[in-house]
Amino acid sequence: MRENNSDCISVPHHVSESVHPPDWSVSDEEIELVVELFQCRGNAEYRGAILEALRARRCFGTTGDQIFMNVNVNNAFMGETAKLT
Repeated sequence: MRENNSDCISVPHHVSESVHPPDWSVSDEEIELVVELFQCRGNAEYRGAILEALRARRCFGTTGDQIFMNVNVNNAFMGETAKLT
């Protein structure tokens, strides 16, 4: 992917499967930004916005009701590094 300068991410999925457990020693933090814990099929109409949110680590998911969140700690938003005092 890097050789082709691809704008992409990889999302490890089915991580709780005991038959093929993940090997976190070979993960790539630049490409594998998040982990899928549950899968639900959708469409790709918001692909650019989804990639941006995943890269910024500003994402959460739900399979139920729509959730609105305001997540910040010490003025750092979800996905940012916060300095704890």
